[in-house]
Amino acid sequence: GAMGALKAYVDKDFAALGAAIGDTLNVRFDYYHATLSRDSAIKMFMAQRGMFNDLTITMYDYESVISADKKEEYVTLWYKETWKNAKGVADSISIVDDCKMKNGKMIELDEKVQHYPAKK
Repeated sequence: GAMGALKAYVDKDFAALGAAIGDTLNVRFDYYHATLSRDSAIKMFMAQRGMFNDLTITMYDYESVISADKKEEYVTLWYKETWKNAKGVADSISIVDDCKMKNGKMIELDEKVQHYPAKK
């Protein structure tokens, strides 16, 4: 599910991440929207994950919602991501992921982020 996919990403377990994603994944980030094959999605996540050292997740909450007709399932995750960049500088953002699920696999990832103001 969505929580397993997030854990696999943090742990750099891209085989487990692939197993949690459908045949295609529709991604919507701040400046990037695409529908990717599973292999392309894994390559994107591998490249993205390579930019972060000491990545940790602080989970605030999550909720699974299934439509009345049982045809649609969404999981929303609320969490904080903390990491260090290549120079060892720590940073963090607050994230809300809306994940559309199908047969237990993620087929859409709509991610919204809130950057914390830089320390004065």
